[in-house]
Amino acid sequence: MSKCIYAVLDYNKKSALDLKGLDGTGIYSLPYKGISAAVSDMKRDRLKVDNETAAGYARIVEGLMEMHTVLPLRFGTLVKDDSEVAGVLEKYYERFVNNLKLVKGKLEYGLKALLDAEKTTALNEAEDRAGFEQLKGNSPYKKYLIEKLKEHKAGQALIKKADGIIEGVHRPLKELSFLSKFRKMATERIILDAVYLVEAEKKDIFIERFKEIKKKYRDVEFLFTGPWPPYNFIESSNIKKEQN
Repeated sequence: MSKCIYAVLDYNKKSALDLKGLDGTGIYSLPYKGISAAVSDMKRDRLKVDNETAAGYARIVEGLMEMHTVLPLRFGTLVKDDSEVAGVLEKYYERFVNNLKLVKGKLEYGLKALLDAEKTTALNEAEDRAGFEQLKGNSPYKKYLIEKLKEHKAGQALIKKADGIIEGVHRPLKELSFLSKFRKMATERIILDAVYLVEAEKKDIFIERFKEIKKKYRDVEFLFTGPWPPYNFIESSNIKKEQN
């Protein structure tokens, strides 16, 4: 037997919560100095790492988010009993309180922008075909130069286009966000991988701004998700690693 801690809540009462845990037992809150942990009893000492379990875990955290401000804990945070749950709350109390203040009344949204690199390369080659004419020849050296020039120009065109899209997409969304994080050119196809922490009262404006951006960049594929619990804007998800 063990206890699974799903999240820390801005809630100061020991009570049953209207949710079932991963093993089908009820989730309850265990309070400590103005905050609490959302916990359920488990029949096992370790969680199986698979898509079904991870999806179930995420659904539970999302359900908790509908009731309270939540700090999701790292997947698989298991302890022996309620006293160890209290020990986690005590040890990381200051961090939990600061994070709860940070994310209170806010939602997380995710955005990926995907660009067809092959199309961009083909367009660039068509535009620069005339420039390659003067290098045409049968020698291996000239063929090598042409290929290297094509590669360079294709890379430069992709970077330039990606930078323009990131500026036009990320900046207006960042302006409406309380906090944001992004990575550029995460893969050859994903040119923007971003998350935004948005105040709840601004969520409709934020979503409308995204819709306007999507219409503007019709050659870009967008993956827009949320609202989510604030996984990417808190520190508390690493407590298990620190305990071991």
